[in-house]
Amino acid sequence: MKKVKMLFTALMLLAVSVAYAQNITVKGTVKEPTGEPVIGASVLQQGTMNGVVTDLEGSYSLTVP
Repeated sequence: MKKVKMLFTALMLLAVSVAYAQNITVKGTVKEPTGEPVIGASVLQQGTMNGVVTDLEGSYSLTVP
């Protein structure tokens, strides 16, 4: 019975950790102060190498944990 409780607890902890490990998508547009889009700007997640480059309209979409 003790092994069953330990297994159940381990499975519950795994399920909770998977639920918190969801990704979100951050979208936006990089513009000059004049309102013109910035083409080819690098957008990076702080402290990581996760990043993208803006498109011809200055838009980007970055998936982060």
